[in-house]
Amino acid sequence: FLQCINRPSSVNAIAVSPTNTQLILVAGGTGGIWRSTNGGTTFVPVTDTLVDLAVGTIAFAPSDPNIVYAGLGDSDNGYWGTGVLRSNDAGATWTRVSTAPFPERVQATRIRVDPANPNKVYIALNSFQNPTTGGAGIGGVLVSTNGGVSWTVRLNGLATDLAIHPTNPQIIYAALQYGVTDASPRGLFKSTNGGTNWTNVLASPYDAALASTRDFRIAVTPADPDRVYAYFGTEGPPRELRLEVSTDAGATFTDRGVISNDILDPGQFGYNTYLEASPTDEDTIYVGARDTFRSTDGGVTFTNLNNSFAPPYDPGDFTEQLQKIHTDQQAFAFEPGSSTTFYAANDGGIFKTTDSGTTFTSLNQTLSLTQFIGISLHPTDPTRSYGGAQDNGSQRRVAPGIGWTEFVGGDGGKSVINPVNPTMVFPSFTDGNIGRVTNNGTGAQESIATTETFGEQGDSARIGFYPPIVSNGVDPRIYSGSWRLFICTNCDDLNRNLDGGTPPTWTAPGGMFDQTKGGSDVLSAITIARSNLNVIYTGSTQGRAMVSTNGGADWTDITNGLPDRSIRSITVSPTNPALVYLTVSGYGSGHVFRSTNSGTNWTDISNNLPDIPTSAFMIDRLTPTTLYAGTDIGVFRSTDNGATWSVFNNGLPPVPVMEFASQANGLIQIATYGRGAYELPLAVGPTPTPTPT
Repeated sequence: FLQCINRPSSVNAIAVSPTNTQLILVAGGTGGIWRSTNGGTTFVPVTDTLVDLAVGTIAFAPSDPNIVYAGLGDSDNGYWGTGVLRSNDAGATWTRVSTAPFPERVQATRIRVDPANPNKVYIALNSFQNPTTGGAGIGGVLVSTNGGVSWTVRLNGLATDLAIHPTNPQIIYAALQYGVTDASPRGLFKSTNGGTNWTNVLASPYDAALASTRDFRIAVTPADPDRVYAYFGTEGPPRELRLEVSTDAGATFTDRGVISNDILDPGQFGYNTYLEASPTDEDTIYVGARDTFRSTDGGVTFTNLNNSFAPPYDPGDFTEQLQKIHTDQQAFAFEPGSSTTFYAANDGGIFKTTDSGTTFTSLNQTLSLTQFIGISLHPTDPTRSYGGAQDNGSQRRVAPGIGWTEFVGGDGGKSVINPVNPTMVFPSFTDGNIGRVTNNGTGAQESIATTETFGEQGDSARIGFYPPIVSNGVDPRIYSGSWRLFICTNCDDLNRNLDGGTPPTWTAPGGMFDQTKGGSDVLSAITIARSNLNVIYTGSTQGRAMVSTNGGADWTDITNGLPDRSIRSITVSPTNPALVYLTVSGYGSGHVFRSTNSGTNWTDISNNLPDIPTSAFMIDRLTPTTLYAGTDIGVFRSTDNGATWSVFNNGLPPVPVMEFASQANGLIQIATYGRGAYELPLAVGPTPTPTPT
């Protein structure tokens, strides 16, 4: 594959060598570990040969900086990782070292290394996969004394943070968002014997029956080794943030009280959250929210360093014209030996300041970490592609070799190109918001749908964060949905929009019929048979599959024979409306299913495909018995109609694949969630070589 895009996106962790300030490692949420040897001027990926690229945390061993550890998994986006990695050459190469009984699939939130012993390692796990049910089990704090090979569970609970006392490595602090049960203690725990035993020294006041603790973070500083900061709160209701401070190594705490949203931003607390303390001033701390905030008086008052939002911060006005760096902060690291030079990472990559945050420099020129939700490709022009990117808007490909540009902001979702007039594109955003842009994505954006268009509103809206939006490939109709299917027949009419024109006509042909399993379930997949536009298939996040043979007026449940897993894609043959393929996420089941009778019966054709979530599927346009499956570890291809599968990642790292797009001549492009967009050029020989565009 050839890479098509080189843009930044979410970074989960930053680690700077304690002896070489030019050596920096960053962890892409789903894009692997990247390494710089020139202070962040350029980065190269260093874990692309491993099984998976979801990385949660990285730490150098202070006593031997050639040794580095990384904990895998991305708890923000729900991606599992396969354990713990170790590097013995300062991050240049990596090996997975963790062995059973360390869980096979985890989401790691923090890893720390004993300052005197490079083989003693602590890791905080948000959760791990239950091998029996395939679901999530509770995490905890685990300790290794042999360099990450074997581990012992020392504290049970959903662990979000770890800190080691700056002068006494036997004192360890751990944060639990919640315990094994609702009645278990949560909050700040302390060990005085190197992690063997733990005491709850600061209990969270938030009870699950009222308002659960949403996150819990810890910070310590060598400027005052017994100073401990604890930052925690709820998502609500009520939505609250709180900071407590100890000056006696956690024996007692001073409660700063509930922090007003005029002072600190609670927006998306628990998603974009960190707490760091200055190494030279015990009263200076940094808090990650949508922006980065600094306090120089021990957490009494705060200053917004990034200015993306204005107070009161819940929800706050977006002040893009004042913004210094991208929003949604994820990670922070000081340059060793400095309190004024630090790195801040967020959903837009990594940035550096040398003046305590007065100014920032982007270090994203060589990072390729875009988390695409989907991709659409012009039917005849291979240079025109569109894709929605997590927190990086809807992107438009400018031309080969030039890159991509954002033409609509926010969280970009799926997009549709009008098959009758391909110069018109319909980008989507979150919660059912859909736009229309003319002139190949360069015209003004107009709104053609909002959450309310689909009969939903507010916090109770039953619609996917990224709802499906599709075309039938024949006429200008657009299909989208909440828990029921909606069709727009005139969204291409330039006289119809929600920005002052006559609103487009969206109708639910099935009325109020629920096509999901009810409750919070929503539609996650829609497809229309090109050879018979009356045949429509839908799938839901909780695993219900439906088919209509009369344009959506009536529906038949075709779930029987499918596993109880979230449906990620449905693909129908372009020539046979009864031949349909369906893929699911999760573990412990098949992931690719085929029906030859419109879903009445399903056959599991996963066969030798790995037990891995599969979000995308495509039938080869030139050879219908060649099938492609987009999984959480890249592309697999079958050339024998699903009987056998082989990995097809030549030039593509093992990154989650979200969607395929193709042209009639056989050109294929894919959207990845973590490494941008890739293109499979037209075959020169029998086995084409994939490359990034």
